[in-house]
Amino acid sequence: MLALDADIQVQGPGGTRRIASSAFFQDLFTVDLQPDEIIVSVRFTPVRPGRLTFFCDKKLLFFKSHREKGMTGTIEVREASPEESRVP
Repeated sequence: MLALDADIQVQGPGGTRRIASSAFFQDLFTVDLQPDEIIVSVRFTPVRPGRLTFFCDKKLLFFKSHREKGMTGTIEVREASPEESRVP
């Protein structure tokens, strides 16, 4: 979600709010979600098919070596068929 700049929509008794994934994930086990809220949707920024390079800030990683140096990688984006796009 971070690499694709997702927006996360949450809903609770106070209503609905959208949170950028960069603000939602605050730490390894901490997210911007109140106890009475649930995630109702995740929206990704449309991108063209191809490979994207990403960098993950070290505070969100499980492995000590990654936390110290951060982690880079690539994500392959491809067009999905209508069947692949549906959530069961």
